[in-house]
Amino acid sequence: MNVEKIAVITGATSGIGTAVAKKFASEGIKVVLVGRNDARGECLADDILSSGKRALFVKCDVTDEEQVARLAEEVRRKYKKVDILFNNAGIMPE
Repeated sequence: MNVEKIAVITGATSGIGTAVAKKFASEGIKVVLVGRNDARGECLADDILSSGKRALFVKCDVTDEEQVARLAEEVRRKYKKVDILFNNAGIMPE
C-alpha cells in the first residue's frame, strides 16, 4: 500500500525552502508551502502543480500565533496529518 506523505514547509517562498519543496514534491510528497509572499507562493505552487505533483500555498507569518493556528487547522482539515515539518522560516528579532 502506497501511503501519501504530507510535508509542511515554512519559509517555502525562497531559497532553501523553495529547493526543499521542489525536491519533496519530486519524490511524490504532497507539499504545503508556507510563506508571507503571495506572488512567490502561488508561483511555486503553480510550478509544482504543472509538473503533475501536489502543492498547496498557505500565506502565513509564523510570528503571528493566530495565523499559525489557522495554518494548522487548514492542514488538519485538508490532510488530517503531517508527516514532515520543515521549519525553515527565518525570523529577525527587533
